[in-house]
Order: sequence, then C-alpha cells, then structure tokens
Amino acid sequence: MLGIDLETLPQTFRDAIKFTRALGVRYLWIDALCIIQRDDDLADWKLESGRMADYYRNSHLTLAVAWADSVHRGCFAAPNLTDTIQAGTITMRETHHFPNQALQRRSTSFPLLTRAWTYQERMLAPRVVYYGQNELLSAATVRFDDSGGRWWCSIRDCG
Repeated sequence: MLGIDLETLPQTFRDAIKFTRALGVRYLWIDALCIIQRDDDLADWKLESGRMADYYRNSHLTLAVAWADSVHRGCFAAPNLTDTIQAGTITMRETHHFPNQALQRRSTSFPLLTRAWTYQERMLAPRVVYYGQNELLSAATVRFDDSGGRWWCSIRDCG
C-alpha cells in the first residue's frame, strides 16, 4: 500500500487533510512531513528552508492553527470553560480575539503568532485561514503587481 495511514498522523494534520479535501484542493504541503526533520541531517532542511518563501508565495491557501501549542491539539479547539462566569441564567466566557498586530511576547491564546518563522507565512501567503480558539479568521495579503504598478488583493475587499 502506498501513502500514509491517516490514523498515524497528529490531529492537526488530519484536520488539515479533511479541510483541504472539503475545499476540493488536490495537494497539501505540510512542512513537517515534506522536510526531513532530523537534527543529525540538516541538508534537506537547509535546502527547503531557502524555498519556503516560494512555497508560501505560490500557495493557494495557508492554514494556520494560531491557538494550539502542539500538532496534537487539532485545528478545532474545545471551549475553554475555565474562564466561564455564571451570572444567574447567563453564562459569560472570556474570549481572546485574534490580534491585529504582531505579538511581542509569548501568548497563551495565540502561540503560533509569536514564532518568528510564521512571519513569512503571514506576509507571503496570498490567503491564510487562522484557527483561533473561539473564531476562524481569513486574511489576504496585499501585493504589488510589478507589471502594472497596481495594488491588488483577494478574499476581502481592499477598498
């Protein structure tokens, strides 16, 4: 049998595969699977890390699980019930919304956004879907079109 048994993969990878299939996208790049991740053999990592800008720039869509601190957590978070306050018949829960700017310090709500390597992902990928603990956010990169000197963007209206 060729391929990878999905049950052997971490939950985040399985969720990404399901999401990609649901979109009808045929190929999925997961850098942890496509780049050799061994400390004793850095040749492949050095070669591929030099190509990451091209991978992101030419991607159709990038999935980023901003809330998780591990590939084993999955894309979809269980509700955080520790920050729940009950006031009579009303239940309130503290929610940390996706930040509009780069995070300067370690974030328990969005640990992915504090990692330096994810900056190129944010800046170069034409479209990114961010999974937060309580929300899903889609973003598009605004790019300069060298041929006509025009700005353009996709997914959301730049105007």
